Amino acid sequence: MERKSRTAALSWVYLVVVAAIVVVVNLLAFATNKRIDMTKEERFTLSKGSKNLVHEGLSQPMDVDFWVTRGTPELNTFVDDVTNLLREYEAASQQNCGPDQRRPTANEPCFKFEIKEAKTEDDRKKAEEEQLSPYPLKPKELTGPEALKGDFMGIVFRYGAGKDQIPLLAPGQADQGLEFWITNKIREVRDNADGLKQKVGVITGKEEIKLSDANLVPPEQGQHNMKGILERAFPFYEIAEVDLQNGDATIDPELKGVIVTQPGKDYTDKELRRIDEFLMRGDKSLVLFAGAVNMKSSEASMKAELNLHGLDKLLTGYGVEMKNEAVVDWGRPAQVGLRMGGRVLAVPLVGVTLAQHQAGARDEEQALDASFVGFFRMEALAFPYPSSLALHNEAQPEVEFKVIARSSKNATVDDGSEVQFDVVAALQGRGMQPKGDRGMRAIAVSGEGNFKSAFTGKDDEHIKPPNAAARARLLVVASGQFLANPLARAGNPPPMPPQMQMMGSIGGDKQLQQLSLPYAQEYLTPTILAFKNIVDWMSGDSDLVAVSAKLISSSPLTYGDLEQPVSDPNESAEEAQRKKDEYTNARESLKNKVTAAVIAVPPLLFAALGLLRWWLRSLRRKRAVVF
Repeated sequence: MERKSRTAALSWVYLVVVAAIVVVVNLLAFATNKRIDMTKEERFTLSKGSKNLVHEGLSQPMDVDFWVTRGTPELNTFVDDVTNLLREYEAASQQNCGPDQRRPTANEPCFKFEIKEAKTEDDRKKAEEEQLSPYPLKPKELTGPEALKGDFMGIVFRYGAGKDQIPLLAPGQADQGLEFWITNKIREVRDNADGLKQKVGVITGKEEIKLSDANLVPPEQGQHNMKGILERAFPFYEIAEVDLQNGDATIDPELKGVIVTQPGKDYTDKELRRIDEFLMRGDKSLVLFAGAVNMKSSEASMKAELNLHGLDKLLTGYGVEMKNEAVVDWGRPAQVGLRMGGRVLAVPLVGVTLAQHQAGARDEEQALDASFVGFFRMEALAFPYPSSLALHNEAQPEVEFKVIARSSKNATVDDGSEVQFDVVAALQGRGMQPKGDRGMRAIAVSGEGNFKSAFTGKDDEHIKPPNAAARARLLVVASGQFLANPLARAGNPPPMPPQMQMMGSIGGDKQLQQLSLPYAQEYLTPTILAFKNIVDWMSGDSDLVAVSAKLISSSPLTYGDLEQPVSDPNESAEEAQRKKDEYTNARESLKNKVTAAVIAVPPLLFAALGLLRWWLRSLRRKRAVVF
């Protein structure tokens, strides 16, 4: 009896001690504002890129004013969330920005914020002078003496002689990339004040698909282009045009890297040697958004011609073989919705590969490498009309190559002189048909390391290749329209001369324009983020990659190796329904197994733990009896 009492007393003591430890740990965490974020996207804590920026990237103090509006539970919670986020920036920054005019005390943080409220008329005038936008409060939202008209919810940043602001914040943005925009604003203000620019070049003069071409949306949606979007959203980037002048001009060595887009005419050997000469300077990058598939703009038939335009001569020397063929992915094409007769029809875009990251897939079967900086944490990317690539590591033994995007296993290739990708014809049952062997094809590769010149052993009287290898980065995305909307590019009317632009857009294919809008909504946002990340990779600045990953929504639940069936306009309705039913049944079976495991495993584990404790206790009793 005494033994049982002592055991019971000890059990209560253990419970009290454990409870006390839990309470103390929570109090310490609350007092120090420390949290452990277990999410893959670092959704509830500051990312490493933001920490690096304020800890190592600020050479002088940055003062931040957070203007707030309170009064409703939603507003108060949002203010607390933003305050906690700014507090993490402050904690992560260096402690060596004083003393100076704004930091009278030594070792004050480089990043320091203050909360302000527009409680008086003078406060409101000051907020307006800071170019903040009044928060649009409804009269019923705030009542009583706390109700103010013209309150503000924004952030003002001061750094050196520079100043900028996020003029208006709203509840809900904490989960929609708020850290991303704050970090980018910090970087923008810093770079403007310190005169910093991330400058890359894009080669022109080759009848190429230009980054400045308005080929992203239908004309009535605006004249948007990839270059303008990047420079408006991220003004610390500068994209300079590079004219090789038939190989007579060298590439500016101040550029971080060079981009080659889909050319319309052949590169000469001398021009290719100029590109190689630039890469061999060391610490440079070369990115190609180009393949064998060539389509003319404003051509609704979407007829493609296969031509590498000489780029294979350069890439072969770097150990990358670009094949003169088009990859046609029948297993995982991109799809857009077309409204017909009151219902939405899923239209597969045969030829536009949708590369999707597969969790748990082996490296040699991974369709999208989400660990690559340019595609960091992305679930899917569209690759319009890609060509296949093959790596020959023996050509560059000191370079680490990796395939970073592949088609599905149900892809074929077409190496005819002309390939027809007419979307309208496919809707009418007159589309292209599979031919040849099916298999997974590489459509994007990256390489980093000590590159030898692509022209080693091939002397030229004008441009001789260097003997030594140089540290460099190479990215080949074998999709000439990766940075475009192929439906808008084919369906939009040709550019009009200035004297006729006042008449508005004339011509173009209305059905392709109609399809191009859902394509833009579905696929272009990840493409823009990928382009921005690739420019970070080119410049060697990857701090913001983890931050931009927070703009991407959390991954949906996946179903292992189950692939959702793709609509094929050429198959019968019965066959399509059979595939859909098989997929639905397989998914339900897998869900039931997971549900059963979730229900059964925890109780079984607790039961096993109880049996183990009972067995150990029985063993101790037997030993006590023996001795």
